[in-house]
Amino acid sequence: MGKENLTKLPLFVNLSFTMVNKKDSRSILLNLLQSADSPLSGEWLSGQMEISRVAVWKQIGKLSELGYEIESSRQGYRLTGEPADSLGAHLFRGKERFYCLDETDSTMDYAQTLLHRHRDKNSPPEDFVVTAEEQSAGRGRHSREWLSPRGGLFFTHSFEENLPTPRSYRSSMAALIGLTEILRDNYKLPGRIKWPNDILVNDKKVIGLLPAFSGEGERITRFNLGIGINVNNNPPTKEASSLSSLTGHNLSRSDLMKGYLQKMETYRAMGGRELTNLYNKLFLSRGQYGFELSEGERISGCPREVDNLGRLILDTGRAIFPGECIKTQLLSQGK
Repeated sequence: MGKENLTKLPLFVNLSFTMVNKKDSRSILLNLLQSADSPLSGEWLSGQMEISRVAVWKQIGKLSELGYEIESSRQGYRLTGEPADSLGAHLFRGKERFYCLDETDSTMDYAQTLLHRHRDKNSPPEDFVVTAEEQSAGRGRHSREWLSPRGGLFFTHSFEENLPTPRSYRSSMAALIGLTEILRDNYKLPGRIKWPNDILVNDKKVIGLLPAFSGEGERITRFNLGIGINVNNNPPTKEASSLSSLTGHNLSRSDLMKGYLQKMETYRAMGGRELTNLYNKLFLSRGQYGFELSEGERISGCPREVDNLGRLILDTGRAIFPGECIKTQLLSQGK
């Protein structure tokens, strides 16, 4: 495929896919193959990716090992089949730009690198989503390891925000409400929000969030929301479960992603009080919990509700901010 045929690639495909590390070459190659409607020559791919033709050939082989069907001819390479439920930028045509990686260290780190590069060029960053089939260094809150085996949905949603810093939890609220509603309405699973950033089904963790934000003065201007969902993967620990094991069949990760984005658009536009009321209806509040706080303090109490600032209000009257809670532990089961 020569330069004269570049117009055959859809406009929503990112040809300047950012190379963060060597693993990204496979993702860039897949992105280009998914977006083309005619064969792509090894020479053209080599030039676009800035790697040798031998390196292109090796990455083609790795994609074939992962289940992608790639036809090779004198004209070049053409993608003819994909593994069931693969993710690709061509599947999502909303306002967010998609970076769909095969493997990366962490989608949060990748997103942060993209933002730094925008700042270096003095160009305002767009809203975007980074997905990865597999993360080698995924993490949860307080740098805890988040195991990310293939079959799950692991991504970072980066978007512009305009909130006072004390109300930073609203974006997490919107995501937790939206995802819990998807579990309940689409898959008939009794999802409940476990404050501050988890969603449980039958007391097993299926979804975890990792929020991060930046801003100017007392206002948040950018929000990165890392989300890990156990979809069709084997649960990484005995405390976790997956949606496929709970429903008895594999689910479409792309449908789940599309549903999440629709819910976020709705709930990010909602007023704080209404959002908090919805959150508390889905909030797991039964039982007595022990809390380890950031200053080394340990307290216990029964959760009653979450307020507009995202603080957990206990039966003792104590209010805990999401950022000061290091660890929670169920001490006794409530009714």
